Amino acid sequence: MGLDITAYEHVELAEGITIDALRELNWVHPLYDTDGIVLLYYAGFPERSDGLVEGLYRTSGECEAFAAGSYSGYNEWRESLAALVGTTPQAVWSARREQWEPGKERVGQPVPFVELIDFADNEGFIGPKTSAKLHADFVDHGVKAAEAHASNSQDDRWFLRKYLSFTKAFGLAARGGVVRFH
Repeated sequence: MGLDITAYEHVELAEGITIDALRELNWVHPLYDTDGIVLLYYAGFPERSDGLVEGLYRTSGECEAFAAGSYSGYNEWRESLAALVGTTPQAVWSARREQWEPGKERVGQPVPFVELIDFADNEGFIGPKTSAKLHADFVDHGVKAAEAHASNSQDDRWFLRKYLSFTKAFGLAARGGVVRFH
């Protein structure tokens, strides 16, 4: 098993329903969209949804899918992404916990890619506004990524393929869609 990513250019709510309500109905959702309908649920990160509610969505426009790798492989890739901007996933996760303490004010500069580094590695979705921000991060750091992974090693080629796939996915979703992790 591994992590698959699907980016949809446009989504429109067909029916607002939570994953818990669907489970109560014994509904088994497919891993991929069926007839242009896809299930979107928060997976613990409602702030990444940009106001889209959980539910069944009609998809339209362009769609892009790719395998992000095994769960451990994706997490290694995410570690390399964090290192590219001088941090680690653990530092990002720790900062998130500290910033969300009751009464604590958010401070400091936003970390590039933070919305992806601090996101589930197996499910959920990222909405259009967050996708636009992440797309800008990927574009802004593209040269740095290419330079940091310039060898012709298998690891560097793999990192850059995933980097380009995520760049394209977030650019597509920024046009009114989502990037879905499944």
